[in-house]
Amino acid sequence: MSNTTTHRVTMKEWPLEELLAKRNAVLSRWPSGAALRDLEESFAYRRTLPDTKNMPALIRRAESTGQSLVTPRAGVATVEEFTMLLQALEEAGADFLPATIDSLSRHHRYAEVTALIEESKSKGRSMLNGTPIINWGVQAVRRFNEAVREPILTYYAAFDGRFLAEMTLGGGLAGIVSSPMVDLLCYNRDDSVSELISNWQYVERLTALYEAQGFEIHRGMPSYPIGSVIPPSTSVVATCIDAMISASQGAKNVNLLTRHVGSALQDVAGIHAQERVARKYCALIGRADVKITSEFNQYVGEFPLDEAEAVALISAGAIIGLLGGAVLINVKTPDEGWGLPTVEGNVRGTKIVKFLAELFRNQRYPSSPELDEEEAMIEEEACTMLDATLDLGDGDLAVGLPRALEAGVVDFPYSPARVVHGSCIAARDVTGAVRWVDPGQIPFSKKVRDFNRDQLAQRSLREGRDIGYEMALDDAEAGIRNVAGRDIAASALQRVR
Repeated sequence: MSNTTTHRVTMKEWPLEELLAKRNAVLSRWPSGAALRDLEESFAYRRTLPDTKNMPALIRRAESTGQSLVTPRAGVATVEEFTMLLQALEEAGADFLPATIDSLSRHHRYAEVTALIEESKSKGRSMLNGTPIINWGVQAVRRFNEAVREPILTYYAAFDGRFLAEMTLGGGLAGIVSSPMVDLLCYNRDDSVSELISNWQYVERLTALYEAQGFEIHRGMPSYPIGSVIPPSTSVVATCIDAMISASQGAKNVNLLTRHVGSALQDVAGIHAQERVARKYCALIGRADVKITSEFNQYVGEFPLDEAEAVALISAGAIIGLLGGAVLINVKTPDEGWGLPTVEGNVRGTKIVKFLAELFRNQRYPSSPELDEEEAMIEEEACTMLDATLDLGDGDLAVGLPRALEAGVVDFPYSPARVVHGSCIAARDVTGAVRWVDPGQIPFSKKVRDFNRDQLAQRSLREGRDIGYEMALDDAEAGIRNVAGRDIAASALQRVR
């Protein structure tokens, strides 16, 4: 359902009256919204919850001890099965728990969800790819929340995530992992950027309202989770835009997800650079008080079908995130390549990464001139795009972002969104790090352009071909398997055949 935006969308914090005026329409989309209308009742319920449900406090404790917290992604169609799944994950050692929302709920197709819940009951297996909390209603959300000790976060991508945010917070869950940029870049072809920002300003203003009552709310920003050859600076730009939108409405606890690209050096540099850039730009809009932390998102592309290879990929991603100092680690499963993960797969993945988190506690990737250079380059690339966006909006991100996307000065490879220029491409160098082959209209300095070309030159020489589109296409076909310095072109052709 569209939330038609008639006013000019800016980064100005919404007056509380604007949020309250919009709530009735949001909560009227399905009968379960009626139980959420009384905010005072939701506040009173949250006051009964134990301290263990406070995700930002859990993160602070983890940071103070050098611990990284782990969780998978999971969700099924019925409350009973989902409660048992949460309990199994908690028993396996997950430090916080997921409620991944099904794709139909993300698009407000609640009548279809109702039918599939009943079909799931009759067939004895989930016919949904996630957790339909809108159809279940707030009392059911509170029941499964109370059935476990650890905090629960909802995970989803949606053009309009307002109703899901209301159910998450009214149900007493610890926070939301979703954002405008993840939906814009990955899930919808025809989003209006201004309308998208307005929808998510509602979510952030609602979050701030709960925090003003003394409840700390976790806000996770999923970056640009496309499983292809994407320079890390694009993820930094996406999460920093999300962080600025969130902070501008008063959210206080923002967590930024970083993707597993495949080069340990570049991945660690991405974690470090992302936090610094986000703090810089949140301070620039007058929100220096926002707490910024990182989560490392394990590889999101095609997963190996071979179990040993899948475990190796899970372990590699976990170790990189741990050495990079990410306080949260997202867990994949050994059966990821075969379809929706099973309970057993989620438990195994959680145990693998939990054990690694203990082994690598307080260990960090060593400093080096190479790491410093990589971080500096990611920061410069990201700041170039963010500065161009602010310039086009006369200092206002919400005004500048649609213009920046149209001009291509902010750009993302392989996005399906029509508003994204899509004239930039990237490829891997011989170490597996992702470099710009052609940044399109992004106004990078000569230093940045030369650095990227120089890093690709060694591969060009070794393979005896030019740096160009064929190299980028081969890497996109090869996925994660091309990071070991092998003959990438030959590997890609073999996979295609």
